[in-house]
Amino acid sequence: MSVATHLISTLQGLLSTRGSKELVQRAHRLEAIRQLMLDCLADEAGLSFSPLLERSVLLAPDLQSLWYLRPELLMVIGAERGETAAREAVAHITAMFDGMLPRGLCSRRSPVR
Repeated sequence: MSVATHLISTLQGLLSTRGSKELVQRAHRLEAIRQLMLDCLADEAGLSFSPLLERSVLLAPDLQSLWYLRPELLMVIGAERGETAAREAVAHITAMFDGMLPRGLCSRRSPVR
């Protein structure tokens, strides 16, 4: 989608009440996910143990960008706190994306149980 097309879509959404509420909801969800990701990267003193990933999270412009940072987040948390803690943290973050992304980006349950 071009920048002009995205801008027109955004403006059209702002002009409708429903679109406005949806944009606000998406913005709140984006920031909640961003903050949770940053919290996962902080040590006990509140300092980031991965400044490069922290920067990527801070600069991510949209939900899709944050979605694609999850594997790196999993790897970084796993190296710092262990695989179990990393999987739990990323599973919680993944659940926050529910209903916010196009179907093709959403995680699918494995058919193998």
